[in-house]
Amino acid sequence: MPGLSHLSVLAAVSSLSGAQFGFDTAIISGALVSIHSDLRPSSSSPTNNGTAALTGQNGTVPASYSTLSRPLNTGEQELIVSITTVGAIVGALASGYLSRFWGRRTLTMVSSILFALGSVEQAASQYVREMVLGRAIVGLAIGLASMVTPTYLSEVCPSDVRGRLVSLNIFFVTAGQVIAYAVSASLFHLPHSWRFMILIGVIPAIVQLVGVIYLDESPRWLISRGRERQARETFKRIYPSWTDSQIDAEMSIIRASSGNTTNTSDAASAPSSSALAKSRRSTNDLVALFRNKAHRKALVLACGLQLFQQLCGFNALCYFGASILRMAGFRSNPVLAALPIAVANCAGTAIAMRLVDRPRFGRRKLLLWTTAFAALWLALLGAALLGVKDLGEVEEHKDPLSDLLAKPEPTSVFAQPQSRLFDARDLTLPSSLTNSSVANQSNAAMTLDALSTVRSENPPSAWAFVSLTLMVAFTMSYALGLGVIPWVVQAEALGADVRLRAVGGALATASNWTANLFVSAVFLDLVHLITLPGSFMLYSGITMLAWVFAWFNLPEMSGLDIDHTSRMFERDGLASSTYRPVRGEDDDERGGDSERLLSGRAGLRGERADEEIWRVHDSEDEENEDEDEEGNPAAANHKRRTSNS
Repeated sequence: MPGLSHLSVLAAVSSLSGAQFGFDTAIISGALVSIHSDLRPSSSSPTNNGTAALTGQNGTVPASYSTLSRPLNTGEQELIVSITTVGAIVGALASGYLSRFWGRRTLTMVSSILFALGSVEQAASQYVREMVLGRAIVGLAIGLASMVTPTYLSEVCPSDVRGRLVSLNIFFVTAGQVIAYAVSASLFHLPHSWRFMILIGVIPAIVQLVGVIYLDESPRWLISRGRERQARETFKRIYPSWTDSQIDAEMSIIRASSGNTTNTSDAASAPSSSALAKSRRSTNDLVALFRNKAHRKALVLACGLQLFQQLCGFNALCYFGASILRMAGFRSNPVLAALPIAVANCAGTAIAMRLVDRPRFGRRKLLLWTTAFAALWLALLGAALLGVKDLGEVEEHKDPLSDLLAKPEPTSVFAQPQSRLFDARDLTLPSSLTNSSVANQSNAAMTLDALSTVRSENPPSAWAFVSLTLMVAFTMSYALGLGVIPWVVQAEALGADVRLRAVGGALATASNWTANLFVSAVFLDLVHLITLPGSFMLYSGITMLAWVFAWFNLPEMSGLDIDHTSRMFERDGLASSTYRPVRGEDDDERGGDSERLLSGRAGLRGERADEEIWRVHDSEDEENEDEDEEGNPAAANHKRRTSNS
């Protein structure tokens, strides 16, 4: 196909945002394990460092300890992880407004710059507050990119490969996670390794920043801004086999669906308006999105799937995977043990890319089957973790500071392997350090690492390997369905209006990151409250709720152009009885799939772009033709045409 190579370049460059996102979510798991005491608290005072109660023989805190902070406690770990999600929520909410006025290409460039700056800030941080700032900047970049990338891909890709190319962004996410786990496993035992781990994330940001120079702006956005000449040139580059009349027809459809029916010149590409007027337009877009029934149903579907994608608990494995596996018994190199999970995620996403556009599978069937299996694997995982001996025993680490002084293992990147941070003989521990109040404070500050350090010389048990196998099985099922389908549905369900797509996409993406924040912020406390097995049992129940939600709300939209997907939500009833396009004799009239991809109306339309042929694929409707004629005239008309032929 003559234009597919250029389209592939566009998809690959824009999907590098996914690689940055995936690398960050996975690298923090290994970084949290290797940071230990390398970051100082926000204040370097002895009191805030937790060393006020420590006195040497001369009544002072040893200098060797004053330059180091205590290991990160639970709250600091949760803050480092969750602040990225807070930034992503802000970025996602802002992306709707920014992508509308700046465009998809410019916003992609901004997100790359922010990601590079945030990664450098993290790698150079000396204090917890500096690490948190870098994580927040990266989160802002991820929030912007996670909305604009699938939106951009859905606007430039033909409908026959839209699901596959939108899924390419998710594949890059999983590939970034695999690379991150491989990097973490190889650098796990090296001093200061977490700094190098994080700094590697700058590479995809720089590559994308260079690639954006060759990235075309979305023709839909250009038309919505009145830049028709640039939109025409973009269509010619993406679809070189299109004639001028076909481009004119495509642009007319986009203008009509976007509410821009006038042929404006490029001089109107930057309309001057006050900030108040822009704010009013954004508010009007939000009102219009909720006022229209079809748009409202599409928004509920997009936001609901994004919420369930996070609430199923998969990102608990991403953020805390190494610590979870250490709790399960993989203590020598838990990051290496987590590598199969990342590989399964990447492999599952690659398979989903091949299946999501096939009529035999599509979006609906693929999501329902894989979500059911994901819930099953989570339930079995919770049961298997019950069989792990000494899982997360708290009693052996009631005082992390005493353990810091006693263990010869490295607890900081400043320390060489098998050496102490400082000589415990330099210290006199007052009795106040061991009283009940301090012990309770130590318990409150315990991390998953403290919970999981139980007889490190013991090899993983059989139940530990069973648990790892079930984690891999769950990840594969997740990657085939919940990992991919919500982003594809968000990109196509919100219709073709550029303004409403921006607002709806921002809300759906913000829903995803809000749920992500909730999962990452409460996971450690959830483990303390209901144990690790109980947490995965809870996630299993939530995943079953996701299956029920998809059954009632998700129609099949594979093969439909985004100019017509909103029609899927205009009909009342269950999603299982929603229309989908007919393939067959009408495809033959339009030249077949391969020709239609880059000629005529890419996807389903051809010259008859404004005509949709539908059928009802609900079993009950197929058995009752009278109900079809009464409730679905389009399907009845198609039946009459096929019978007459």
